[in-house]
Amino acid sequence: MLTDVLCDVVRRGGIACVVDLTAMEAYRRLIDWNMLARHVGVVHAFDTVGAGDYALTSFGRVFGKLLSMDAEQLFALESQGERIGTCSLHQDEVPPSGYPREVWQPDQAKEILRGAIPGPSEIRVASDAKEAAWGFEMGSRFFGDVKRRGRRDFGTVVGAVMEICQAPLAAQTNPRLKRLEGHGGRLWRYRVGDDRLVYDPDGARRVVRLIRFGPRGDVYKGLTL
Repeated sequence: MLTDVLCDVVRRGGIACVVDLTAMEAYRRLIDWNMLARHVGVVHAFDTVGAGDYALTSFGRVFGKLLSMDAEQLFALESQGERIGTCSLHQDEVPPSGYPREVWQPDQAKEILRGAIPGPSEIRVASDAKEAAWGFEMGSRFFGDVKRRGRRDFGTVVGAVMEICQAPLAAQTNPRLKRLEGHGGRLWRYRVGDDRLVYDPDGARRVVRLIRFGPRGDVYKGLTL
């Protein structure tokens, strides 16, 4: 979803290069950088001193430097290993060998996205071994629902999707989740204030299909798998 929006902005704006200053891995993973790189040059910033939120101060200096550059200097940023202060730019989205790495776990994504210091998550996937978060895919109606709501709700939706993908079936530990009646018991909903996000968790593929997003009075009308 965010990748589609970013690609659209790149195409409409005639953007030649995107500099990734997301710092936190939880944010960086929200974008399909390989897909974006098909449309535009992409470079990722990494700090030689710190990682995650510890790199934000350095990234702020990088951003200030970028704003002062002319077009020719900006186009040259695609060079591998370009240095700006304590940061360097790379085409690979993984920090180079020897660079600091962020200490976080996938089940801490909810706290990270809300700006909090991550602590042990109370939401666990029922398994003896710690499993990775589920993947997700969007149905056409869900994409249309989010697009109509506008940019102001993107952050809310992204946070909801990240939380759902940690444990989409954990209604016993997450009060926001509930299995819906009908449809063979396949559909679930996630509560976001007065809105509801309806999804279909496919356990065999470990993929959450996002079905609808909208006000609780309307979102359940005409639900189809």
